[in-house]
Amino acid sequence: MKTFLPTALITITLVTIGLGQIVLASPSASSTYPSSTSVETASPSFGVNVDPIWLIEGGLGAKIEYFITDSVSIGLGGIVIPSHSNQTSNSKNDSTTTVSNSYKWEHNEVFIGTNIMLTGTLGSRGLYINPALGYQTTKISDFGSDKLSGELSSPAARLTMGYQWVIAQHLRLAAGGGFNVVSSSNVVVKDNSGKEVLSQKSSEAGGLALDLQIGYVF
Repeated sequence: MKTFLPTALITITLVTIGLGQIVLASPSASSTYPSSTSVETASPSFGVNVDPIWLIEGGLGAKIEYFITDSVSIGLGGIVIPSHSNQTSNSKNDSTTTVSNSYKWEHNEVFIGTNIMLTGTLGSRGLYINPALGYQTTKISDFGSDKLSGELSSPAARLTMGYQWVIAQHLRLAAGGGFNVVSSSNVVVKDNSGKEVLSQKSSEAGGLALDLQIGYVF
C-alpha cells in the first residue's frame, strides 16, 4: 500500500496536468464572443472609378486602383471615344459663302498615375492629389470631299487636385481639377488612298483638366 499510493498519485497528477494543457490549448465550445479580428473593419484594397465627363462625348473613361497604403494608390486607366461624325462650317471674308466639311473623329488614351490623400484615407473622405502620365491618340477621317485623314499621337501629363467622399464604406464620389499638358508630336495627313500628303510637327499644348469620378472601393 505504501508503494501503490505514491505511484498512483504521480500517475493521476501527470494525467491531470496533460488534460489541463489540452483544455487550455483548445477554444471553449461554449464561448459566444467573436474573435478580435472578426469585428475589425478591413481597409479597402482596390478601387474602380468611372469618369462621367466623357459620356458627354459618347465615350468612356475608367480607372482601376490598387491601394499600396491607406493613403497612397497606383492606378491604370484609359479613355475611349469611338469614331463618330461631326461637321464644321467655314465662312469666307465677305461672309457670303459658307463651306461645310463633315468628318469622323475618335480619341483614345491610356495613363498611369498615383492618388495621394493629403487628408483622410482612400477609404474615407478627404483632400487628394493625382499626378498621372499617359499617351493619347486622336484621329480624324473622311474629312471633306477629298476624304482626308489625320492622326496625332502624343505623350501627355496632368496634375489634378480635389476632394472625395466615401458613402456607406464603398461608394466613392470625387471632384477636382488641374492642368493637362500634351507634348509636341508629328501630325500626319493622308489622302483617301492612304498616301501621306502632309507631315507637320505640332506645338506643345496645355489646358485645364477636370476630374469627376464615381467609383467603388472594396
